[in-house]
Amino acid sequence: MPSLGGVLVPRLEYYGPAGDEGLKLTLEPHDSDPVPIHRLEALALADIDRRFREALLAHVGVLESLHIAPFLGSSARERVDERLDGARWALPPGLRPRAMRIITTAGLVVAALDEALTTSGGLDAGSVAARERTLRSLLDEAELALAQAATAAAIGLAHDAARPR
Repeated sequence: MPSLGGVLVPRLEYYGPAGDEGLKLTLEPHDSDPVPIHRLEALALADIDRRFREALLAHVGVLESLHIAPFLGSSARERVDERLDGARWALPPGLRPRAMRIITTAGLVVAALDEALTTSGGLDAGSVAARERTLRSLLDEAELALAQAATAAAIGLAHDAARPR
């Protein structure tokens, strides 16, 4: 919590039979140093969006230079599509469109990368290592964009709610 300390760390777990999986989110409390509120309020959606787009382009460039496909076969793509089919993001009404776009795009990228990291294919060891390093780095960027956009969106909603009507 800003100015007080402590964080809630999300833990995601899949449950249920194949084809009817659910996603369980558990927030686990942990002690931490306080985050100054001005650091959170300084998060700007335009900056988050720009950084995420730049990271996507850079990582795609690296993957293309490896001359390998991030997904080997269409089954991985189909699994991601199935996982996200009819996804209900459970986002509150009133979010700014840019926040909504960053959150949903980053969520899609995270889902795709989670799936991509479960396959390695018949590549040589050097390509496998470079691919995994690049995918994990992009996963870090996508998760950061997701967290920052969600934080900025929540602060925006709080400010909107506090405005006199």
